[in-house]
Amino acid sequence: MAFVVGFTLFLGSRVSVYIEKLKSSLSISDVFVFLTMFLYGGEAATVLAFWEAYFSSSRHTKNYKFRFFNAATMAISVYLAHYFVEFWFG
Repeated sequence: MAFVVGFTLFLGSRVSVYIEKLKSSLSISDVFVFLTMFLYGGEAATVLAFWEAYFSSSRHTKNYKFRFFNAATMAISVYLAHYFVEFWFG
């Protein structure tokens, strides 16, 4: 678990894969957040997503309000994804 957390927080947001057909990119940290959700549960993935978004947004802004807003948005999205997966698939 420590490897997944360390890699996600410090290196995962810096590495991304661009998807040309969708004109979007997927960072490696997103993959590790969902891997954490499947291996350790939604609560651990929610906490990891919060801190990953906080550290990732600290590269772009120095305003703490924006950092916490971005982190809270990511945490709420991961929690809702976990909730709906458990609701629909058990």
